[in-house]
Parts: sequence; C-alpha cells; structure tokens
Amino acid sequence: ADAVLVAVGVRPHVEWLRGADVYDPRGVAVSPQGRANAHMWAAGDVVQGSKGHWAAALAHARSVARDIVGKSAVPVALPDYFWSDQYTHKLQVLGHADPESMLTSVHGSLDAMSFVGAYGSVDKISGALLIDQPKHLGRMRRLVGLEASVASCRDQVG
Repeated sequence: ADAVLVAVGVRPHVEWLRGADVYDPRGVAVSPQGRANAHMWAAGDVVQGSKGHWAAALAHARSVARDIVGKSAVPVALPDYFWSDQYTHKLQVLGHADPESMLTSVHGSLDAMSFVGAYGSVDKISGALLIDQPKHLGRMRRLVGLEASVASCRDQVG
C-alpha cells in the first residue's frame, strides 16, 4: 500500500476526505467487502453504519484484507453490542429488543444475577441479554446474527 491510515473513535471523522469521490459526512460508503472504490477500502468507525465496537472493526478489517489479496470475502453481519459494568455485575446486550419482544431465559436466572436471555420470538431471536455470563458472548453473538431459535440457543448455551 502507498498509504495506510489507522484512526480510533466512534464518530466518523471524514473531513480530511472532502473533495475525494468517497467523501460523505456520514462516513465512507463501502461494499460488503469494505471496498469504497476500485482502489480504496475502508473498515471500522470511518464506514457508514459502523457498529462502533472493536469486534466489528476487526471483522471488517479481516474482510477487507481478504478482498485486497483476491480471496472471497464473506460479508460480516454482527449484531449491535454494548456492555456496562454495574458494581460487581457485567451486563451485555446484543442485537435489538423491540417493545413487543419477549425475553426468554436460555441459561441461569435473573434472580441469581447469572443469566443469558434471548429477545424475540421462540422461532427467531433478535437480541440477547447476558448478566455475568461473558463466556457465552461469542456464541450468543453468532446465534443472534443467525436469528436462531430459542431452542438452538438452549442447546448451545444451556
């Protein structure tokens, strides 16, 4: 590469691209493989619709690297993610929970503050809540991304 830029942040800072064909104040528009144009790729927070989390940026970077070297890049669909440490408890949320979504227990219990739950319907989950269960985060991230059933979640997590 003639130039590589590494930047950190959650709001796309793209003013330096003003005048370039890829400039958009909302971030760089890219293909699912991260291609902005014939000779430019972008990944992470500078991309429109970025998930704003390091795991998404890492997955995008892998897809970009595969595309650059001519290997087929599989588009990565990662659910939204955030976490919060509340005193001694770690709360992690994946995906989306619409107001009409049910929260169904997959593992543990809310009363014990050790819990994995799935949002959505029994047949198709749209999100997950984990309380003090970080070991199940990767598996639940994949299951939410696949819109798996609650039964599948219980089989793989419970």
